[in-house]
Amino acid sequence: MLKPVTLTSKLEIQKLFQRGRRTTQFPLTIVYRKNNHSFNRYLFCADRSCRKAVSRNKVKRLLRVLSREASEQIGVFFDIALIANVKLIEYTHEQRKKAYQRLLQQMIHDK
Repeated sequence: MLKPVTLTSKLEIQKLFQRGRRTTQFPLTIVYRKNNHSFNRYLFCADRSCRKAVSRNKVKRLLRVLSREASEQIGVFFDIALIANVKLIEYTHEQRKKAYQRLLQQMIHDK
């Protein structure tokens, strides 16, 4: 399991949110767009319901774990923004994994 490549360019992030496709499976939302690289790039975000820094950081850590575990399933290369509600913390690992799997299936079938 490799460390995911993060999306850092402000311009690329703006393009992703303006032109990307959005799919939601509570408590996760995924915004994605094909890129011209030979790898996926990720942006991990906590939504506005995460008021405290501790919960925001925990949500981002959980999102990184999910993306690391499922990185092999995505065949085509995308820029991906994973956005999570603070309720993600309350879910078990299996529930989080299942929600993320459903989002990936929708994303892959939507190509």
